[in-house]
Amino acid sequence: MGQRRKSPPHPPHKGEGEGGANPTRLIGAAAGVGGVTAPAYDCGMTSMPQNHRMFAAYNRWANRSVYAAVADLDDADWRAERGAFFGSIRGTLNHLLVADRIWMRRFTGEGETAPTLDTILFDAFAPLATARRAEDERIVAFVAGLDDARLDADIRYSPLAAPGVTHVQPLGEAVAHFFNHQTHHRGQVHTMLTMARGREASLVLDLVAFQRTDEYRAMRAG
Repeated sequence: MGQRRKSPPHPPHKGEGEGGANPTRLIGAAAGVGGVTAPAYDCGMTSMPQNHRMFAAYNRWANRSVYAAVADLDDADWRAERGAFFGSIRGTLNHLLVADRIWMRRFTGEGETAPTLDTILFDAFAPLATARRAEDERIVAFVAGLDDARLDADIRYSPLAAPGVTHVQPLGEAVAHFFNHQTHHRGQVHTMLTMARGREASLVLDLVAFQRTDEYRAMRAG
């Protein structure tokens, strides 16, 4: 493929305060509510490989929060049908692992997969949680090895629903979808957790919250 096209420069952002601020980069302490000062952080990512590494680390962090909350549910809430696309928390978390394994097989040519998107890999929570942790570490390791050349290279794959159709697209685009898909269904699980336990069980899963953690800063420094 040819060189990646550069986006035109954005006009200066006029945000809070005189002169505005870059909405994607904040360096130094930020003034909080009531005179409280928030810790300094820097969420600027300078390349596509770095952005994918950020999302791999964010995915692992967000899954830890979700699984910690789900671990407190009883079996009835774990299995309850709540109108999500994959029905229940059990069904949706299984689907996320199924889809991640399918995409990782497409990306690497290795690993387990599943015959359908609604396959229940693990009926019980504990073994699913163990498999989820292992898959998240696998994703982080895979993304750590990506560079611009690999992300620009095309991959070919056929969807489960249409095995006779072949899609061709750059790896980087497919990886972006991969992380977006995780966020989409994790949001559904978050909603079902709130339905089961009330708003007090609501989780903070915002990307910017992860960008303010020591885990994120360590990833950036590594």
